[in-house]
Amino acid sequence: MAVATNDKKWNSHHGVQVIAARVNVKSLAAEAAIIREEAARHKLTGEHKESLHRHRRGRLRREARYAQLAYAFLRGRKYREVEQKVRYGNEPNRITLAKKISRFQYTDEVTVGRWLARTA
Repeated sequence: MAVATNDKKWNSHHGVQVIAARVNVKSLAAEAAIIREEAARHKLTGEHKESLHRHRRGRLRREARYAQLAYAFLRGRKYREVEQKVRYGNEPNRITLAKKISRFQYTDEVTVGRWLARTA
């Protein structure tokens, strides 16, 4: 998890990590919007429309969820602040989340597992 320190170099580097995670969240949201707009603009039907729909609703939505969780982790937010209710079987995979977070900051799946397990 993010560690509070007075070291200006570390804080500025940490700030860049948080910004990079926020950019990732925004780019995934923009990609979903672009897919919707393009499908409507070109009046796609059939297999092409279904393919874009599956991409947006499947892979892209999952990526966006993990990006949001990584962003919250880097900002020091508690997991329960981000996702208050999670259906059984829809819990985030800690290995996948650790990989996503490690794009911005070193972490391991044990740390992420502890973060996900905290309820308070």
